[in-house]
Amino acid sequence: MPASTGTRALMILAAAGVVLMASACGAGSGPTQTVTVTASPGPTSATEPETRTYTSSPLPVSSSPGIDPKGLHPLAGGPIPDAAFELEVLHDQDGAPRSALQTPSGNIYCEFGRLAHGCGVKSYKAEEQYGSTEQGPRWWFDLSEGTRPAIDAAGEPASDLYREHPPQVLEYGQAAYIGDDVCAAEEDGLACWNARTGHGVFMSRGGYQTF
Repeated sequence: MPASTGTRALMILAAAGVVLMASACGAGSGPTQTVTVTASPGPTSATEPETRTYTSSPLPVSSSPGIDPKGLHPLAGGPIPDAAFELEVLHDQDGAPRSALQTPSGNIYCEFGRLAHGCGVKSYKAEEQYGSTEQGPRWWFDLSEGTRPAIDAAGEPASDLYREHPPQVLEYGQAAYIGDDVCAAEEDGLACWNARTGHGVFMSRGGYQTF
């Protein structure tokens, strides 16, 4: 006896669901996607709730082009705050000037000088939270160009190489600057940006956001 129209629709949808589930399970080592299809004997409908499972380290957090940096920190992306103090200018062993700061925990470090110009999160490096390149773990944000930065590998921070010139500690609630570079610290993270272009990054132990 021929199957009814509703029965044939259910059979087709059931077969499609098997194919979709097989495709999701057969994906390689990258993200896997599970698609659930539901149907009724009458008009059919499909919902596709997406579930992604990553087996590697967390992917870098990136912001949309139109993000408001003040949602990350009330001062981020703006001019040099009136209450900000100017960082001390130090000199490396070769005489090159530089300024450096770190958060009270010591986990986030920034250096502004000839050899390095940006900020890094030491726990990203130690835990390889955002993967590695041939140069090492990704943990550093280059702020030298005043453009929206990207996380990358970098060498040892100068604070570890030149112990006689320790970085200044930027206490929570404080802001500091050198040239156009500004940093503001809060307990939930450190925001650093270029006061001329407004680009920068907000960093914390749990993740980061560029703007």
